[in-house]
Amino acid sequence: MQITAQAQFAHNLARWQELLADRELARLPHRIETDRLGRIIMTPAPSLTHGARQFGIAQRLATLLPAGRVITECPLSTADGVKAIDVAWLARGRVELEKGDLILEVAPEICVEILSPSNSPKKNSKA
Repeated sequence: MQITAQAQFAHNLARWQELLADRELARLPHRIETDRLGRIIMTPAPSLTHGARQFGIAQRLATLLPAGRVITECPLSTADGVKAIDVAWLARGRVELEKGDLILEVAPEICVEILSPSNSPKKNSKA
């Protein structure tokens, strides 16, 4: 059975709200994403190097594209669950920013994934 994009977004949003409200999960030092069924996928917290790279890229984007908004660890609803974008740049006027949405339904204009030991170029390229 094929699920529509809107139904997947509604499912992802409801599950993400549950996860954000879970105090036990908030205490864990792991990065949390979900799969398309809403099951939790945990990965180790990013390293200091990863965090420094995130910061550097975020700073560069904010400097070069000041009209938009830079977000790190930006949650995005996908057909495969909620995924965290390491660094995202969103253009001015995105309604999600004004509304204070919990997750994005439409991908940011710029998405940056920083490779770490838990992933590789081969694993990330699904083209």
